[in-house]
Amino acid sequence: MPQANLEKIKVMIIEDQKEMRRIITVMLQSIGVKKITEADNGVAAFRLLQHMKELPHIVFLDLHMKEMDGLTFAQKIRLSKSELLQKMRLIVLTGDSEILLKTVSEQLGAVDVLLKPISAPMLGNAIIQAIKGPQIPAP
Repeated sequence: MPQANLEKIKVMIIEDQKEMRRIITVMLQSIGVKKITEADNGVAAFRLLQHMKELPHIVFLDLHMKEMDGLTFAQKIRLSKSELLQKMRLIVLTGDSEILLKTVSEQLGAVDVLLKPISAPMLGNAIIQAIKGPQIPAP
């Protein structure tokens, strides 16, 4: 996978486990992603998004977090009045293999669901597919 393709992609990682955020960041950097923002839950992510001049293209989102979980975050994004927020591509990261979670995540506008453990190639492929995909309509 050519790294130049991902250099301009802006990514946000929303994950409550600090070590997992670090691992995901290292994997993203290894495939050429340079613009990475991190938050430890949905509330913190929303605070960051309100102050960002350029929103991320891709949001990697854990489902199970305190304060605001991933499903609630996804719902708030999709119901937002901001077209820029609605256009962000949400990719769910989860250790849960339940098909119901995948269905619910897709209904909330996630473009992909990746099951942990993940790898750098998985992240890269998910980003490429998300960027190529159609625009996501608001519900």
